[in-house]
Amino acid sequence: MNKDRGNFTGNLGFIMAAAGAAVGLGNIWKFPWLAGSSGGGLFLLIYLLLLVIMGVPYMLSETALGRRGGGDAMRSTINVATEFKSAHPKAWGIVGFLGILGCMLIYTYYPVVGGWVLDYTIKSLSMPLSEMTHETVGTVIGNWPASMFFSLIFYAATFFIVVKGVAGGIEKYTKILMPCLFVLLIVIVIRSVTLPGAGEGLKFLLIPDWERMQAAGGVGKVALAALGQLFFSLSLGHGIMITYGSYLKKDANLQRNAVCVPFMDVCVALLAGLAILPAVFAFGMQPDAGPGLIFATLPQVFNHFGSLIGPLFMFMFFIMVIFATLTSTISILEVISAFLIDSFGWSRKNAALFMSIAGFVVATANILSMSVFSHITIGGDVLFDALNWGVDKLLIPSCAFLVCIFMVHVWGTDNARREITNEGTLEFKLYGVWCILIKYVIPIFILVIMITGLLGI
Repeated sequence: MNKDRGNFTGNLGFIMAAAGAAVGLGNIWKFPWLAGSSGGGLFLLIYLLLLVIMGVPYMLSETALGRRGGGDAMRSTINVATEFKSAHPKAWGIVGFLGILGCMLIYTYYPVVGGWVLDYTIKSLSMPLSEMTHETVGTVIGNWPASMFFSLIFYAATFFIVVKGVAGGIEKYTKILMPCLFVLLIVIVIRSVTLPGAGEGLKFLLIPDWERMQAAGGVGKVALAALGQLFFSLSLGHGIMITYGSYLKKDANLQRNAVCVPFMDVCVALLAGLAILPAVFAFGMQPDAGPGLIFATLPQVFNHFGSLIGPLFMFMFFIMVIFATLTSTISILEVISAFLIDSFGWSRKNAALFMSIAGFVVATANILSMSVFSHITIGGDVLFDALNWGVDKLLIPSCAFLVCIFMVHVWGTDNARREITNEGTLEFKLYGVWCILIKYVIPIFILVIMITGLLGI
């Protein structure tokens, strides 16, 4: 095995790294506004049900596949297919490669968004919060020299951590970043829920209301929104959990890990909702403001906190978003680096450096597509949006669907059970339920996500 692959030192390292991969913009940015525009309490209830039905069993499948395969996302599927006598083992490498390709494309625009957040954070220190509106967001995105500069900082920070290895880089820094993120979030939540009038926001988020769901488009639309958010938030179908699973020791408890990571992920999402929505209601703002909720609405909310406290909490909030974004870019670069290390024998430094440079080059095109070249479109979308659409609607669902097919028809659920139970040393009481979910329920749900996404329903 290539010495540059590395391993986690223990379960805690894996949980923090995997939770860092899962916790990102999907939790801090997307979950609150999606909950706000999808009826609040019932959206949360459906999301939690789907987390149990789909998130936990699917994550268990990916981490088990990665540990058994012992390689990057593509190499793991080839290794397992070879071990269990598939007729065409190399062909099954497409399963993991789709996730790797998705990460390659994501790495050309996710650090760009991180750069925008960094730029916005600095602006929150130098301009009145009352002036931070939708127009400010447009100014940040349209200022391509600043976008390139701040994106480069994100690429450099991600490279710096990944090049230090699994234990010395990813595990070490996520053990720092994740607790910091939780502390910052809890401080903001405490202030938010103690505001006069915050109770209405708490009721909106926590108490199911059928009428609100109907107003948001009905149970079908809300359920699809929750389903899409689940895969986006947990980084499922990205090859990340397969790659991280390959760094786990053989005595690691996969079942416990598959519960802990989604639990931490949903805790962050729920805390983000508690940080934002009660404050929004307290000051008479609209919870369904959409993607602009944290960039345009939230500064107006924090502006009501006072001339000193408001900017401080605004800064803390955006630092938290930066942490969440960075833990995600780390995992994305690691998936690609592991592929280059395992498939081509590259050193970790060369793999991470190559992809960082290549990612930034394409990121430059993405940045320009949002400003000076916004008139050039692909199917009606600028390059940035077209890449995002291709990954979100096609590559990630395809990878997730094929993982289910691979688990059932190539590896076999009985063989997978032996890996999950550490060769019979652990119990797997819900094995029968897991089989039904991975064979039938989860693939059908994934197909629904893909079809509705492609059709724009």
